[in-house]
Amino acid sequence: MSDKTFASLCTGEGLMDIGAQMAGFTPIWGVEIDGNHAAIAERNLTHKVYSESIIGFDWRKVDRPSHLHVSPPCTRASIANPK
Repeated sequence: MSDKTFASLCTGEGLMDIGAQMAGFTPIWGVEIDGNHAAIAERNLTHKVYSESIIGFDWRKVDRPSHLHVSPPCTRASIANPK
């Protein structure tokens, strides 16, 4: 396995994973709560995307990456959201 591994939380449809791969990382897994987005991500990617919440996820079942990317939905996590 590459020493430049990548994993993502709130994977969405896997676009960040694709960008990481283009930058020389080896994506190894992702977690996406939305089952429809997770299914699209698995079609776009070559690694497992778990369709689960990151809260309560069993981290023992995945390898530790050298880079962990978290991309929460900006409609709820951005400071641009007035709520």
